[in-house]
Amino acid sequence: MNWMIWSVVLVITSFFGCERDKIHEEFETENVVIIVVDGARYSESWGDPTHANVPNLDSLKSQGVFFPNFFNFGDTRTVPGHTALITGVYENLDNNGYDTPTNPSIFQCWAKKFNASSNESWVITSKDKLEVLGNCTRSAWRDQYLPETHCGVNGDGLMSGYQDDSATVAQGLAILEEYHPKLVLFNLREPDYSGHGGVWNQYLNAIQNSDEYVKQIIEFIQNDPAYQGKTTIFITCDHGRHTDGVAEGFSGHGDDCEGCQRIGMLAIGPDFKQGKTVKTEYGQIDIARTIARMLDFEMPHGKGRSIKELFR
Repeated sequence: MNWMIWSVVLVITSFFGCERDKIHEEFETENVVIIVVDGARYSESWGDPTHANVPNLDSLKSQGVFFPNFFNFGDTRTVPGHTALITGVYENLDNNGYDTPTNPSIFQCWAKKFNASSNESWVITSKDKLEVLGNCTRSAWRDQYLPETHCGVNGDGLMSGYQDDSATVAQGLAILEEYHPKLVLFNLREPDYSGHGGVWNQYLNAIQNSDEYVKQIIEFIQNDPAYQGKTTIFITCDHGRHTDGVAEGFSGHGDDCEGCQRIGMLAIGPDFKQGKTVKTEYGQIDIARTIARMLDFEMPHGKGRSIKELFR
């Protein structure tokens, strides 16, 4: 008799377990925008208790969930950092734009699932070399399900050079207004570009400018009827900069010191808590997995985990 009862329990448990796996989560989010402030060190941005360089980012914390212990655990350079954010995989790649990521991105995986046209997702960057983010080298995905790109001078990529962030933001907002893409990545280059110049005040000014550009992008999204109330925004960095006393200090980056790895992240969206700080440690690859969960598509090669503390 005990054996029979245990068998019934197993059958019932198995049934409800299968049904649970089939449950489709419902989210209010229909669109996702990732804003990457390139190369801003945590200690001069969110980590500065005065928030002198990021007053807008600091004020935005009341609208979302802030993660002070958010890291780049991979190659702390521009191309690999962005690649981790959109593929869910840390990968060592040439940082001059000569290597295309191996694995499909959120753009490709989402487009395949929903048979989306290319202008429904965009990679919009001040750095021309980031055009490589639109594609990957895996044979089943290469040259398929690609987003539109607007990278570098005149948006043409192809080693055309870096464009000022002011132009990138203006052109990017025009793209949002015309096409209303559902999946977007913005790159703002100024903190990294000025940091490499080695002039402290110029580096700080660049962070302050990026803070204003982020505000412009978010205000557009929150006031546009196509995006209002149904768009999630992730704000983070691709990498930081060397901790003082490491290598050349703030003017460089690329190792595993805390200054290079710790970047912070703020997430704002209709499905998220508001005004919360979560101290759990997460990494860049977790953003891709979280987006896939929210928009209901698979990342077959992604390694991250869903950021559970975000959700209401």
